[in-house]
Amino acid sequence: MNFFSQPTNKKWQKYLVPLIAVSGICGTTTNANALTFDFSYAPGTTLEQMIGFETAGQIWSSYLEDDVTVRIHVEMSNTLPENVIGGALPGWQFKQNYTQFRQQVFNDRLSTDDYTAHESLGISDYDVLLEKRTYRNIDSLSLTNANAKSLGLITDNPENLDAYILMSHLTDYSNVSWSYNFDRQQENDHHSLDFLSTAMHEIGHALGFVSGVDSAKVKDQDATLKENLERIVKTTSLDLYRYSKNSKKRQVLDLGVGHQSYFSLDGGETIIGNFARGKQENLQGVDGFQASHWKYDNNNPLGIMTPALKKGETLEITDLDLRAFDVIGWDRSVFNPIDYNQMMQAGKTSLAQRFDSNADASLIDNYLNNIDPIVAVNAANSLSEDKTNQVIQMLQQSEIYEWGSWGGGGNCTGCNNQVLVDDLAQNGIFNQSLYWSTLSTPSVTTASAAASTPEPTALFSLVGLGLFVLKSHQKRK
Repeated sequence: MNFFSQPTNKKWQKYLVPLIAVSGICGTTTNANALTFDFSYAPGTTLEQMIGFETAGQIWSSYLEDDVTVRIHVEMSNTLPENVIGGALPGWQFKQNYTQFRQQVFNDRLSTDDYTAHESLGISDYDVLLEKRTYRNIDSLSLTNANAKSLGLITDNPENLDAYILMSHLTDYSNVSWSYNFDRQQENDHHSLDFLSTAMHEIGHALGFVSGVDSAKVKDQDATLKENLERIVKTTSLDLYRYSKNSKKRQVLDLGVGHQSYFSLDGGETIIGNFARGKQENLQGVDGFQASHWKYDNNNPLGIMTPALKKGETLEITDLDLRAFDVIGWDRSVFNPIDYNQMMQAGKTSLAQRFDSNADASLIDNYLNNIDPIVAVNAANSLSEDKTNQVIQMLQQSEIYEWGSWGGGGNCTGCNNQVLVDDLAQNGIFNQSLYWSTLSTPSVTTASAAASTPEPTALFSLVGLGLFVLKSHQKRK
């Protein structure tokens, strides 16, 4: 069967054979002596969207030099919560031994921040302040798979995923579209959302920028002891540097929802950056954004891990972002300013070499620029694959996600990626543990304003990690 339904001329025939040969193959995005990404793509992901993630991976690999591979499955979806434009569901290493974690942090010290941060950690346990009460002698924590890999706590298994990222098709929103301006050589249209910023953000959540604060459903004084303990064991590596003025006085971490918490490496003495306060609408003091982000600043985003993205806006990975990733276990590289065009070309090359190991970015450009659009569509289709069962396996191995019969065990025999996404949405997984990104725009309707503060989500929700929310929009009727 001719894979390309309408090849236009002989010029393109040389590209047909390698395209057919690699159908369903994953590829890696890496730089020498750097973090490696192995992205796979669900059916329906376009070639432009694949380039966006490959480019985002190249950028992260330019900043982090750990010799590990992070495997991420990417899917486009129309079933994300209202006002959410992207989200990440990480694999987890649940209830890891704190002493072992601290030893690996000790072994991983390279930067001045590493040494300062390690000195601030409790020797064998840690204490936390929730909304009202203090809990002491906590001896476990939870890490994303990628974060655990960065510390050498787990080894790589090529069959296992480390994260599942969902991106919105944006078809439910009027006057909003994705911008694929990956080389950033021109400004984004003021009606567009920057795909690259969103991809980098979601990857950041998978790498470990998450907080157990998002797992709270009620105040600790209104919860049972069991509920509070279950919440506390979801404390993450990033939470070990989360303080407030109140918790600093008590010499404990601050994991309270709605508290004015900040990032500090010296036991709360120095404020490096402020965290978001949570989005649990039933609790006081929240600011409408998941605590797994920096505090939102409409005019001056603190970094790529800001919770919202404005139309026409582009975000960058900042020194503040990198300081956080450094102390949770990643190693910063010595880098020059990012050349986005170079990163994009490297991303295209990584895709091209799935077709032919000797190919370069021009192969992908040829697909995109062909007069017949079916050429690019078929190229993307040949790179996509359904990894429903691998996603389910990742959820099960995380020991945190529970929904229906799949969450309890077994595979989704005969189902596909969309069936899985629909089931997760219907069972409230998105609204329980999804880390998301929102869109922030100046003019909104009443409905869209409400959508800017999504339903409460727990730490381990499907799209919660790295979810960009559309802060204001006009939803199609």
